[in-house]
Amino acid sequence: MNRLINIVFRYGLSALFILVVLSNIVGCKKDNLDLYQEVANEFSNYLSSNIGNATAMKLGDSAVNNRTLAPAGLPVLLESAASGDIQVQGKIDLSLLSIYDSLQHTKSPTFPVDAFRLANDGKITVESGLSESTDTLKVELNNATHLKHNEIYLIPIKLKILSGNSKLKSSYMFVKMKVLITPSLVRFGVFKFENGFQDNKPRGYYFLNGNQSITRINGKDNGNEKYMFSARINHPLDIESQAKIRVNTSDTLQTWFEKVKREKYIRIPESAIKILKPTVKFAIGETDSRDSFQVHIDFQQIKPSTQTQVAIIELENITDKSMVEPENDLGSMYAFITINIQDFQTENIAYPLQTVQGNKMDRSLWKAQAEVNDNNRDFPATNLFDGKISTIWKAAGYTPQDLTIDFGKTETLKGFVFTPSYLSSYDIYYNFAKVEAYSSNDGKTWKKEGVFIAGDVNYQSNADRPDRKNLKFINPVTAKYIKFTIIESSFGTPYISEIEGIN
Repeated sequence: MNRLINIVFRYGLSALFILVVLSNIVGCKKDNLDLYQEVANEFSNYLSSNIGNATAMKLGDSAVNNRTLAPAGLPVLLESAASGDIQVQGKIDLSLLSIYDSLQHTKSPTFPVDAFRLANDGKITVESGLSESTDTLKVELNNATHLKHNEIYLIPIKLKILSGNSKLKSSYMFVKMKVLITPSLVRFGVFKFENGFQDNKPRGYYFLNGNQSITRINGKDNGNEKYMFSARINHPLDIESQAKIRVNTSDTLQTWFEKVKREKYIRIPESAIKILKPTVKFAIGETDSRDSFQVHIDFQQIKPSTQTQVAIIELENITDKSMVEPENDLGSMYAFITINIQDFQTENIAYPLQTVQGNKMDRSLWKAQAEVNDNNRDFPATNLFDGKISTIWKAAGYTPQDLTIDFGKTETLKGFVFTPSYLSSYDIYYNFAKVEAYSSNDGKTWKKEGVFIAGDVNYQSNADRPDRKNLKFINPVTAKYIKFTIIESSFGTPYISEIEGIN
């Protein structure tokens, strides 16, 4: 008997538990069915809203510049004219999406609850004597971080009366909002220094290309080893943002660059490239970076070559809430630092320039020989030793150009003094910069004495205060002939006013 009672009691409790669960399930289904039926009954009381428009910009994993261009919304409707002001409040209710889709046989895109917001906290007033609000309940974009570009979102709203004695025509409102999301993109701006860097657009491409010629004299470089360049974003943002760079080692990109430039390059060793400042910042509301990336090139690790050498710097494409994504373009996201190194040992010629002390040579026996053509026939080499700054020798064409002087007898020389051309304010820039000097006793067999690095002419000098250049031999040279091979001039064609020899 007791056993029977225990069995009944045990199974009775189980049956009761099952009954309670089933009752709750049925209740939930009934609640859902009731909500479904309520929405269905009131669904036609609101016409379809206009489709609102909103925009945002992507920055890393987040959306910024969330803007509502045209809010979506509808006026609130009452069943009858209000006897007094009726205040209504709406709330976005995502549980209504599935009901809408069921009624309309659609599949609406889902979105986080914070993606949209109602203006004025969803509150709106239907004025006394009216059955419809004069304003609309407006939906605005709040945060597009998890939304899709060019998508139309359905925003379901549940309404309730906060104050006043009236009844809503419908407690459910559905409005639509189209969202356009533009990526925030960054590209290189401009080089900052005076190293001859410029924006290049060869064959339709845009990229930064810094071309610097480095003169390595007796193992010491004269180039600027630090390179600075800015960046630019496609649209000002609501928050401070950044861009970042790194060294690119891709052979594919170098091949692309060579094809665009129609020139072969040697890659600068990665160990010679150091990024001193990898990031720049964009202030709120600005498109150009206020600071600059900084890259250091160690010239001592670069071997001289007849080919130009290149370092490739790229905007880093990383996902970060404050980092701007680079433009998806081969040109705009890369900076090319191209370097041409000329290595000179000045040998028996002093460097830096030193004043030559001694006696001026008698130039009455001097003879000069250089190429003559229609370009320089009026500027003969004899002008070099006529004692007049106003007369000049002009080379036959672009460098290299040879100029040979026969002293008329064997001389022992400490060096030479060159006076540049001051024929006009324009011609001052056409002077020699690098000269190879050779000596000979017979005018046939030549001995290289070294390289004379004259450099550019001081722009503040003039015919009254000439910028004379001193070529000093470390060890005096005994010779009857001297040949100067001018290998570099400021703009290609050498001009010289006077050459004096010093014993």
